Amino acid sequence: MKKNAMQLVVLVIAFFSITSVSRAELEIRLPVADLPFNSQADLTTPSMQQSLALHLGFYQSIHTAIESRWGKRYPWWSRAAIYAIDIYTVGTPIGQTWLHEEWHRAGIGEFGMSSYNDTYNLPGPGEPVAVSHINENDLIALKRDHNANMIRKSSAGLEAQLYANSIMEKHSFFSHVETHDELLLWGNVLLTVYYMNQCAGTAANDVTQELYEAENGDLNKRDLVGMDCNAWVYDMHRPDEALSDRGTYPGGGGIDWYISWDDMTIEEKNYMKKQAKLSYLNLIDPFLLRFKRFQFTPTGHDTAINWNANVRHYMAPFGSSIDFNLFLEQGNTNLYSTLHWYQNQAAHFAGLEAELYRYPTNLFNGKLFATARIALWLQPKHLLFKTSQASPGALLGTSLSYRILKRMETFIDIDAKTAGWVAGNVYLNKNISARLGISYIVPSF
Repeated sequence: MKKNAMQLVVLVIAFFSITSVSRAELEIRLPVADLPFNSQADLTTPSMQQSLALHLGFYQSIHTAIESRWGKRYPWWSRAAIYAIDIYTVGTPIGQTWLHEEWHRAGIGEFGMSSYNDTYNLPGPGEPVAVSHINENDLIALKRDHNANMIRKSSAGLEAQLYANSIMEKHSFFSHVETHDELLLWGNVLLTVYYMNQCAGTAANDVTQELYEAENGDLNKRDLVGMDCNAWVYDMHRPDEALSDRGTYPGGGGIDWYISWDDMTIEEKNYMKKQAKLSYLNLIDPFLLRFKRFQFTPTGHDTAINWNANVRHYMAPFGSSIDFNLFLEQGNTNLYSTLHWYQNQAAHFAGLEAELYRYPTNLFNGKLFATARIALWLQPKHLLFKTSQASPGALLGTSLSYRILKRMETFIDIDAKTAGWVAGNVYLNKNISARLGISYIVPSF
């Protein structure tokens, strides 16, 4: 009963979750459907984009409400209240831990695999949080038939946190609305760096042992992954190893799929250490220091251009991606572009992405906000870690939001992609997805 009640609360909050913004206003979306994911996954599993909308909507709604009410009169007290809420809710449903686990769940939800996010149990400080109640046979089949998805479900948690930063930074740069997300931004980056470095040493043995002790042989309590980064590295290096070859779970009789530091070869350990060092690239980000935009005026132009740039390091199903992101704004034109540098064990690959973000135009006596996105890439063939062969791929996306009332919009998002990995998109095979809903527009303050 407590599980169902907590899930209901989160689904209600979903009706008022921020997923995008336009200049000087916030767009609060009602994510009614994300198809085909909602028709494939367990009904308690939101898609990646839905859980992200829930998470950001909760925090940015609270942040802007506090700032608009008390920010000018009591700036320090306002900021303290925002930070206190952010810290207190980290481990609660809708918080950063919840989002991390929901993206793990989404990674297997595509295949109809059921699971449970233990943040609904309201664990105390320091208690391990798992994606539990995993069907062992489902995971055996996932490893056997879809190893790239097996890898991605391990990396999806940290992907969620870095991708959330990218969306918050888009909101901050393009909307010009003060949301005071800096504690969330720092939390996501520092957790990523800390976790990857924890995986890159004997501390991974200690954490794995703590999981065994907390679970006490109860197979239903087993986490979907264990140490995220260790499982990610292990499965990339061993695409053909059966899950059942990993030995017996202590005291429970099932499969022990956790990967500790001692379970890895020297080659795997060295790769993990390299990626832990690369995670520090996520600190190259002016938004962390509240530098939201820089400005210059081109020669011969009257209108200034706002810009910003940062770096992201993602774990990917084939290795890693280092992204160089550029934000540009002039008048009503918002542009976001990314140069992707993909790496696996054998070679380097490249990708390029560009997005025109919420461009306003008139349609049928109303206002239409249009987003257009294109991504082109070369990625390792079949997303393999040890191949030097490349496969081309592409993504085309659009979002149309139509203003039907003074403060209300309807929207549809459509993404069509070939096979390949794209941060924030659960599908590794070719796919067409659509998200539908309505939005309430909150004016600037």
